[in-house]
Amino acid sequence: MVTSLSEKDCNINVGFSVFDQLSYSDSSVPFGNILSADCIREIFADSDVLFGYGEDDLWNTGLTLWSFIGQVLQDGKQSSCNAAVTNATRYMLEHGMEPPSPDSGQYCRARHKLNAEVLRQLACDIAAKMSLSNPDHWLWQGKAVKLVDGFTFTMPDTPENQKEFPQLASQAPGVGFPIARACAVLSLANACIDDVAIGPYAGKETGETALLRKVLDSFKPGDVMLADRYFCSFFMLAILK
Repeated sequence: MVTSLSEKDCNINVGFSVFDQLSYSDSSVPFGNILSADCIREIFADSDVLFGYGEDDLWNTGLTLWSFIGQVLQDGKQSSCNAAVTNATRYMLEHGMEPPSPDSGQYCRARHKLNAEVLRQLACDIAAKMSLSNPDHWLWQGKAVKLVDGFTFTMPDTPENQKEFPQLASQAPGVGFPIARACAVLSLANACIDDVAIGPYAGKETGETALLRKVLDSFKPGDVMLADRYFCSFFMLAILK
């Protein structure tokens, strides 16, 4: 646990204030009641991964995360890093604050500082809070239904990614992309991802059932799991029981 937030620089609230005054693009990001400044600040502070609170570093954790969320929710040209910087600049000017540098490279470097495990924890916390507000008519027979499925995705061809997530063995070195396998648990009621496990595409304990075993804590007594028959083995049924 880091030192108390009151001991940090007073401008720590500048970046996080965007979560209390959401105005991304021309309409609000629909997470204002979930992504509060206090919630996000505390979860990053608990893991000691707050960043960017020096005099010349305007891309702090709060502003970077807000810009990243907006970037992911957009499509087309609005999903670019330049568009994220433009929207952040507009927000800061609208609220009488010094805007960040127009250099999208600074934003990209700041985005790289966002701790992946904390982002995962934040997503899981949001899903848990959302489930508490599900109306009864969204449930099935009064029970929460959790969808389970696996998928794969590729990533930039860097040495670090190749080491952690090797490309397909059938591809010649240098002509393929690192590939990962994932298994996600989603709420049928609100489509939130309750949890996700990610691992290499091939190798021991990298199948979808093996990944599912890592996120079984997503299920609570009384929940219903909905999955294809690939997951229907005696051992999986026994574990769920």
